[in-house]
Amino acid sequence: MEDGSGTLQRSSSLGKIRDVIRRSSEMLVKKLQGNGPLEPRNTRLAGGPVSSVPACQCWFCHPSAAVLSVCLTLTWLVCGLFQCEEAAYEERWYPAGKWACVTKGEPMYEQSISMSFMKLMRYICKENSVGCYLGMTIPVLNEIHLTKEGTELEREVVTAYYLPGEFQQNPPVPMDPEIHITERAPLWVITRVFYGMTTEETILREISLFWELLGSTDTVLRETYIVAAYENPSIPQRRNEIWFICRAE
Repeated sequence: MEDGSGTLQRSSSLGKIRDVIRRSSEMLVKKLQGNGPLEPRNTRLAGGPVSSVPACQCWFCHPSAAVLSVCLTLTWLVCGLFQCEEAAYEERWYPAGKWACVTKGEPMYEQSISMSFMKLMRYICKENSVGCYLGMTIPVLNEIHLTKEGTELEREVVTAYYLPGEFQQNPPVPMDPEIHITERAPLWVITRVFYGMTTEETILREISLFWELLGSTDTVLRETYIVAAYENPSIPQRRNEIWFICRAE
């Protein structure tokens, strides 16, 4: 919720809500990884759109019916606590998992993510130790860092693809030595949707706009952010999200 100055403040009950959501999500993820995908469902947020979930995806892919329902429940609760209008931003929790990651440091952000995405697509399609199509999951995450001045992006970008549930225990080995399988810790993020091409200019603008919405707060990192991509980088008006990473409590 906000204080009189418009600054984001955490509700005293938010910790309890988080604990409930976290436990529920962990149980659902274990169920998904053990028993396969669940049936699709539509979930409507108060004041928000309907989210349609395909049945053929892993928990992070769309991110699967049951876990998405938990994330949307958290979204509704947190948006209610923060009194944000029409879900201007959401707070989500994602469990730990294994990701295939590529790090690039090209002169332009778009070059880095395009090169990394093509490497990951070859790994997904066949260039892996099992020699088969692994299945696409979304969003693909691009982890970025700001310079000390906060006016530019560092050149190094980490692009990450979440491995489907059936490959979480034993990830296929990439043929490309630049692809590394990484176990990523659970993640609390505050997210906001934006559309279009992702350039350094548009990302910096979205970060600035997001800070204006949140106000002054020390609950999120200021140097590291994530750009979540839901569509191929070649699509001009693609859906993206900017993720602010919450500090560990």
